[in-house]
Amino acid sequence: MLGRCLEAKLLIARGEFEVGHAGLIAALEECEQTGWTICFPEFLGSLAEASSGMGHTGSALATIDRAIARANGGGERWYLPELHRIRGELLVLESAGGIAGQCFQETIEISKMQGALFWELRGALSLARLNLSQSNAVGARAVLEPIYARFPKEAETSDLRAAALTLKATGSDMVT
Repeated sequence: MLGRCLEAKLLIARGEFEVGHAGLIAALEECEQTGWTICFPEFLGSLAEASSGMGHTGSALATIDRAIARANGGGERWYLPELHRIRGELLVLESAGGIAGQCFQETIEISKMQGALFWELRGALSLARLNLSQSNAVGARAVLEPIYARFPKEAETSDLRAAALTLKATGSDMVT
């Protein structure tokens, strides 16, 4: 079951939303039937991303809300920062920038409480992008620079590369 969930999650990450969505629905139904629900909120988050990728933002929001409730109630709070970030990204698609910004702030706050610098970066990156889309380069820089600076210079991830590009777009002298 875990293998099928991970395979579907990978398909979704590759942009194969319909196939990944169908596979994940089937795998999650089997998980619920057997009572094996480890990482269930994480997989619900991927399911929401697949729904969004297929143009079903309303369904995606309902799924992400279910995932957040499940994480809060089932002891899998470690994934809450990412679920709130995904919710914010979905709200951006719905043109609800103010509420999306609150989700990104919540991502950052939960990440700080958990000591999860990676999740904090992802939340800050989403918030910075939202600020940039609203022509607020100063706000974008203010939220992203302090978190980006906490990573070692030699660290190399796709999120750090994206953060560097976003900082560059803000005119930050932190990146070249």
